[in-house]
Amino acid sequence: MEILKSKIESQILNYLCEKFDFEADEREFLRESDLFEDGIIDSVYLEDFFGYIEDCFSVELGENFFFDERISTITGISEMILELKGK
Repeated sequence: MEILKSKIESQILNYLCEKFDFEADEREFLRESDLFEDGIIDSVYLEDFFGYIEDCFSVELGENFFFDERISTITGISEMILELKGK
């Protein structure tokens, strides 16, 4: 399961690096960041980001997803995706 979680995290990191022109050396910063408090994702890109999550990982984000405190980090989001996929 840890390998799958790591793969999900990498895919999200790749998406954010491409979308927001982050450099490769900023990946660790992104991995540990609070995506909202650190201003990486704001309300303008929120719908796009969640759309990416749904499309890329073939999951449907229910209402509970948006109220889970893990939603603010890449690690937390990857855990939630695994739960939604039943892994």
